[in-house]
Amino acid sequence: METTTEKPTAIAIVQIKAEDYGLQATEAKQVEAAFIPMLNKMAELEDQYNAITATEVMTPKVCEAAKELRLKYVKVRTGTAEIHKKAKAYYLAGGRFVDGWKNAQAFASQGKEEKLIEIEKHFERIEEERIRQIEEAEETISKTEIKEDELPF
Repeated sequence: METTTEKPTAIAIVQIKAEDYGLQATEAKQVEAAFIPMLNKMAELEDQYNAITATEVMTPKVCEAAKELRLKYVKVRTGTAEIHKKAKAYYLAGGRFVDGWKNAQAFASQGKEEKLIEIEKHFERIEEERIRQIEEAEETISKTEIKEDELPF
């Protein structure tokens, strides 16, 4: 009977759900695509790692193999860091670009909304002023003491 061991895939090594970060799966594909080559390299190194860590007897040859494998992992890690740096810079620039559009729109409409609300509330302000004048007149009349015999009726 022949047994085969499957190599882990890049997806099996790292499980990250786009929805955990507020992204749709389709939005995350571009980011995943940037990291897949490094994850594939890690998957390729998995058999070597398992063989070295399963070794019961340490020999100079095993120690040298561990060093060589560690250096390969270092290259993968630093390669991943470079991909991270470039991808993050790209998306940060995209965020600033989106902010620029929002700020341009806000600047373009600045003052226009205030002017329009001033026009919109024109008759309300006239009515408020009329009511204020009536209340003021009523207050003045109530302060004025008029005797009953001075009333015209």
